[in-house]
Amino acid sequence: MSGKGLVLRIQNGDYCVEGSSIGGAVQSYFRWDGKNREDVFYPKQINEKIGGNFPCVPFIARKPSPFTQLPSYGWLQDKHLRLMHKDGYSFSFRGLSKKGPSFPWTLQYDVTTSLISPTCLMTEIRVKRLLDGARELAPINLSFFPFFRSDGGIVARVGEVGEEDVYNESDFSTRPKEVPFNKRVVIGSKGNTRRVMMVIEGDVDSSSRFCLWKNSSGKYFCVKPKMTSNESFAHPSAGIFLAPGDEKILRCSFLPMG
Repeated sequence: MSGKGLVLRIQNGDYCVEGSSIGGAVQSYFRWDGKNREDVFYPKQINEKIGGNFPCVPFIARKPSPFTQLPSYGWLQDKHLRLMHKDGYSFSFRGLSKKGPSFPWTLQYDVTTSLISPTCLMTEIRVKRLLDGARELAPINLSFFPFFRSDGGIVARVGEVGEEDVYNESDFSTRPKEVPFNKRVVIGSKGNTRRVMMVIEGDVDSSSRFCLWKNSSGKYFCVKPKMTSNESFAHPSAGIFLAPGDEKILRCSFLPMG
């Protein structure tokens, strides 16, 4: 255990993943042939919160009152979780939310990372509401926050082959862009020299969204799957809510394509 939390490493074939007990985050995902390293994710930087892929629980980004005082990306970026399982290809962590005036509900969250094949990384958030005595339903908007290296001419193709919505770097270079959801998105450069396919599963539907964002330095960009839009979070009719005993799952798989 260190300032980085408990750091774990799994490997399947040439592909390696390094993860941390802090939020159950993936710090790096890369291919190693014994001589050269090729990163799939923009790796987490020392003493910084950016990089890798971290889960956002119980929500992400803009929040309506009375939730504005809560962290924009949820609680997990700074929270040490308990290791529940570890083998050669996977690990999982568990934590509990802090019940407080702004969020009077108790949530149990399990974060699982698996290299289910040499070229497929699966990450999953599973959130369950426990008995907490609160009468109101608990609002959530689960998300992942994966970072990819910007190597010129970013393109995100959302949808099935031949039916994609194509978003170029200029579409989200000045501000984040929330776009309609599809369970499949291919991310890469205009020359297709490096591509990654993301497949989203779990409790997602037509109201789910992707948020495209590039940082000001131009070093990395993010394609964040979200269970619902910012506007729908905690909305009485459009939001996603948990009653005691309910659970929701968001699963995101990453498949390098060269």
